[in-house]
Amino acid sequence: MISTAFRRAVPRVARDFLTFFALLPLAATLSCRTADAVRPNTEPCGGVGYLAARFVGKPNPWPNNEPLQPNEKLLEAYIARYGQPPGSGGKRYGYCCELFGLNYTALLNAANHGGTGPGGETLHPGNCVTTTEATDLSFTAPRGGPYIGQWVVAFQEGGTPQNPVILHDKTRECGPFSVPRSMYNAYTIYFDNQPPCGSTRKPKRR
Repeated sequence: MISTAFRRAVPRVARDFLTFFALLPLAATLSCRTADAVRPNTEPCGGVGYLAARFVGKPNPWPNNEPLQPNEKLLEAYIARYGQPPGSGGKRYGYCCELFGLNYTALLNAANHGGTGPGGETLHPGNCVTTTEATDLSFTAPRGGPYIGQWVVAFQEGGTPQNPVILHDKTRECGPFSVPRSMYNAYTIYFDNQPPCGSTRKPKRR
């Protein structure tokens, strides 16, 4: 998740903090196969209304947000809907496995802040995203793309220049800097090194 450039640019204490921070949205996520199989929910979830045109009329592996039983029916419906077995790769170019939770976060943030799906699909506010909606998004919103950037990264500290991670690193010059492709190995993390920090860069004489 954290790139080599990030490790070189940021002190270990700040690195550890950001690694922990970046993992917070993922705490409840599952592996590809586990997420695709999904355990039964204890509370009903109505979702946020996300349905891409490509999935209209396709079987739903999780009707009412519950996995089809037995597992053979679940797998059959999954392949009929997505054109491949559970797992990463193939037509699934969005976030999967340990980053599968980004799909939930993106749709929930978009739905509750007046956004739409990546294809302009209408969303309604809600308090949860269904497994089908999140899995659909993993087939429609590419890794490192603008949708996750807008509805996940921009909501996190360090995700935009206006909301940088504040550092106090005396070994680095004071002021803002950024490290590209560091958050989720795709997005820039923005920092502002504030006093007490290293020397302030002096303007060059002309």
